Amino acid sequence: MKAKNIKPIRPWESPKSWGWTGLFILMALVFIVASTLPSMVWGDPVPVQVVKGENKLQSICPKTLMDSQCMTCHAQDWTLKEFNPDSKREYPIGNMKVRNGVGYLFVEEISAGNVWQFFDYLKRHDIVEAIIEITSPGGSLWDAGIIISYFDDFQGVIQTNVRGFAASAACLIFLGGDIRQVGPLAFLMWHELWTFKFLSVDTPTSSEDEANILRYLQSTVNKWFAERTKLQKEEIDERVKRKEFWLNAEDALLLGFADGYIR
Repeated sequence: MKAKNIKPIRPWESPKSWGWTGLFILMALVFIVASTLPSMVWGDPVPVQVVKGENKLQSICPKTLMDSQCMTCHAQDWTLKEFNPDSKREYPIGNMKVRNGVGYLFVEEISAGNVWQFFDYLKRHDIVEAIIEITSPGGSLWDAGIIISYFDDFQGVIQTNVRGFAASAACLIFLGGDIRQVGPLAFLMWHELWTFKFLSVDTPTSSEDEANILRYLQSTVNKWFAERTKLQKEEIDERVKRKEFWLNAEDALLLGFADGYIR
């Protein structure tokens, strides 16, 4: 028997195949449009509304135009995040900051280098108000003198605050401020100068020379103290002789070491 000449059927020549293909393409286009352009399908999005105590959220974040998963400017409970105001500043030292045009420096270690970098930053950014927060047991007399000279060079107003205690060289730095304020439980302390020498061999003459130098330095600093307070130099000399001179906040105000309480 002679085989029939059967013509093969090609899918693209079938009207039924074209119909299914067209339907698939149409559904794909509808899905793409609905996913990428929701406003064309569902209308304009409703801004986020946060009702205190009810935690009601609607549609998208009005700031980032993201949906309710926006964690750019919101926390997990949909409250606005508190951004670090220093995030865009590059400070030369870690214990300083700037707020509302005022430079703040926390002094614990008496370091002339840190204070120089602080004031250099303020000068470069045209900041003319500084607040120095001091809590320190003291340090080098020389560093304190250098820091006070930086205070004098600064073309602006310097406020020094003591909330805890400022002793020895730290007390000197506190007195260097244009405005000096204390907390209600603040303490200040000044004393006779002293030196520390490890494994030192001295002679009577060298000891006498050193004592004379210390007396000269003590007299000079005590005179400066008197110029910044209501005490006479002779009173300061007597108060620090062989003992420490402590003042609480009330004493500091009464004797002119401080101008007022920290507000």
